[in-house]
Amino acid sequence: MGEVCSTNVMGKASLSYFPPEMVDGKPVVKLPSSVYQEGIKSWENCLIGSFLGSSSPNYGDIVYTVNHLWGKKGKILVTGMGNGTFLFQIPDSATRDWVLNSKIPWHVRHKILILRKWDPNAVLSKAKPAKMPIWVKVWGVPLSLYTPKGLSYIASVIGRPLSLDKATEQRTRVNFAQICVEVDVEKIHTLPESAPKNFIMVSDSLLPGWTALNNYEHAKLGRIWVFHRPHIHMSIFSMHHQAIHCHVFNSTTAQYLFLSVIYADPYSIDLRQDLWGELVAIGQALPNVPWLVGGDFNEIRDLCERSDWQSISCLPKESEVFNKMLNEVEIHDLPTASSFFTWSNKRNLDPIAKKLDRLMVNEFWFDVFPNTTAAFLPPAMQEIESFEISSSEAK
Repeated sequence: MGEVCSTNVMGKASLSYFPPEMVDGKPVVKLPSSVYQEGIKSWENCLIGSFLGSSSPNYGDIVYTVNHLWGKKGKILVTGMGNGTFLFQIPDSATRDWVLNSKIPWHVRHKILILRKWDPNAVLSKAKPAKMPIWVKVWGVPLSLYTPKGLSYIASVIGRPLSLDKATEQRTRVNFAQICVEVDVEKIHTLPESAPKNFIMVSDSLLPGWTALNNYEHAKLGRIWVFHRPHIHMSIFSMHHQAIHCHVFNSTTAQYLFLSVIYADPYSIDLRQDLWGELVAIGQALPNVPWLVGGDFNEIRDLCERSDWQSISCLPKESEVFNKMLNEVEIHDLPTASSFFTWSNKRNLDPIAKKLDRLMVNEFWFDVFPNTTAAFLPPAMQEIESFEISSSEAK
């Protein structure tokens, strides 16, 4: 048969020869139940997992994240099983049960991880869960109901309440409550891929009582939607298919800011650079007022803002033009308390992640909104990029 066993790839486990039984002249495998039970025991601490959606995070991100979150008592081995399914070998049963029974959903790179316990009859394929834990925000909760029991009654309209986030539980933030709720997947409503013209009806069903701006007149599918609560008054300065610029006034706090919401053209460098020129003109014309510029710029500022930066020899020319504009306008990134990368190509082979979304402010922003931080929120059930800005009490 030739030389087929190389010592370079041999493991250290000792194997034994067990003569097979012959049935009708053919060898068959017949083994004692103790061998079967021993095999089951060796896998009993494993979990089978898959990610919600059509794609999975990069394998390296999965290994890093689960070991960071679960690996306090030992290394978590992760094995890809194909078809978007992964086998997680947990070092002990206590950790396995803690991971499996967590009341909050586990995420890797904003993707929800669905887990189930391994058993001998488990099908190693992607799970199709009937129920799913998700985080929901509930705005305008009366303080008299800002208790675990009161919030449980409110959240029960959505699904089965599981837990509160720390800020809600400790009541350090009361403008909205964030609650983890188990929902019936079949009852989850998703946004359509194309938006009809009756935008007001759609927006009202998403955020009842809120007001919305959009750029339908300049973009077929309304590429930018801006929602705001009734006490926030917005007056449009200008808009087109890449941006909405508006004056913003908070009637409750009597605060003013200028807002630019960006969705830079993903295909045309020339169109993006037209937008950069517009931002320069706005920056030069604005008086000394707070200016927030946020959204998807479809451009990186530095090589480290690509996951494959080591394979890139130099910063693209268009990125240099982007940086020149930012320096001229004098706007800077807000400190971010979330994942660095905000976009990925969602490929299992040759995955690439980039930081394309950002929130930037001018020097006058911190005079009114000190100690401000930004967080890009997980898209969860929809592929919608959203963000949250937190600030200490404004002056």
